Amino acid sequence: HLPPGIEKYVSVTANSLNVRANPSGSASKVSDREPAQLGAILRIYEQSNGWLKISNSQSHWVYGKYTTDVQRATVNANVLRVRSGPGTQFSIVDNLMKSEEIFISTIKGDWCKISLEEKWLIKSYLDFK
Repeated sequence: HLPPGIEKYVSVTANSLNVRANPSGSASKVSDREPAQLGAILRIYEQSNGWLKISNSQSHWVYGKYTTDVQRATVNANVLRVRSGPGTQFSIVDNLMKSEEIFISTIKGDWCKISLEEKWLIKSYLDFK
């Protein structure tokens, strides 16, 4: 259930990820877009030889090796406790409110991990897009 044109979402795993004009390490860096920073969520419109196109209208590419796939989800509980690990024995580190949008990188049983953070949520209180 992705928006039209979007193949997937990814999170940046490098401190800084250059955006290139073509799907190649020898392609020039684009001048009209800053490098993507650690943890940034990118929409992917096309894939080519390990490269990911991050713009629907321009030739902007990043190397997929420095990203991890994530899934978009929305909180469906009034208040959802965020924990430091995948279980109720872990401490509560945050709360999310109903309809908040998050990006999930790992699913472990009934628990989901928020992108690159050590923050976990119960899967049954999330609606995946």
